[in-house]
Amino acid sequence: MKNKISSFAYVSPNAIFGKGNIIMDGVIIRDNVVIGDNNIIFPNAMIGLTGEVKGETEPNGKVIIGSDNTIRERVSIHSPSRSKETVIGNGCYIMNGSHIAHDCKLYNDVVLAPYVILGGMVEVGYHTNLGMGVRINPRNKVGKVCMIGSGAVVTKDVPNFEKWSGVPASKMGYNIIGMQRAGINEEQIKKICADL
Repeated sequence: MKNKISSFAYVSPNAIFGKGNIIMDGVIIRDNVVIGDNNIIFPNAMIGLTGEVKGETEPNGKVIIGSDNTIRERVSIHSPSRSKETVIGNGCYIMNGSHIAHDCKLYNDVVLAPYVILGGMVEVGYHTNLGMGVRINPRNKVGKVCMIGSGAVVTKDVPNFEKWSGVPASKMGYNIIGMQRAGINEEQIKKICADL
């Protein structure tokens, strides 16, 4: 299946694409971007611009986006500064107005609700869900199958399977619904939640 790229998008001829991608009006994709298959990128998303690091004027590595992702309108995904890659895995759903800073890594099936901001060098584990307006400070890691409540400000690492909320965010329990959705069986869930 061919890629469908709007004539009102700016896509560098040096960007690398798989197949079946849909690129809508006003999207900017720079020449340091590698995109897999069957992604949908909504209007005015900006991918591959220079990271917001003082003194840097040009991208310093690649933005690598896997397959089957949805990137909604006005999302920004910046180029790396400290490493070689900013990475979006497969099957992620990134909602409008979210910002993914330099050197971030999202594993598979991550959901970012509208206006999530990830500082530089943040990692988000697979099947994790970040609620509307979540802020994650630079260099922090959010584990797999986590849930971060809307408006939370994360200032330290979040372990796997936990549910956090608040400003600053703290543990509120375990992400049981998320674990069920991720296909973790009930016996494993009971072991994970043994301290409840």
